[in-house]
Amino acid sequence: MSYAHFRIVNNESNTETFRFELDEDIGMGTGLVIGHMERVGSDWIYRAVGEPIYGGLSKIATDYGIVVAQNVRA
Repeated sequence: MSYAHFRIVNNESNTETFRFELDEDIGMGTGLVIGHMERVGSDWIYRAVGEPIYGGLSKIATDYGIVVAQNVRA
């Protein structure tokens, strides 16, 4: 069986603190938002999303207000 997953591991204790299993029904997008990570006080909060994106990394970056430089050839 072939599958993919995303996980967060505490490097100090080598413990897995979160795992997100990707299933076959995730969609046919060109990118994927696995989740959102946010710092609240001294804690980190992770919220799983699993949302396919059509437009790849450039679309994800643009949606979050990140300017993507264009590859210009001289």
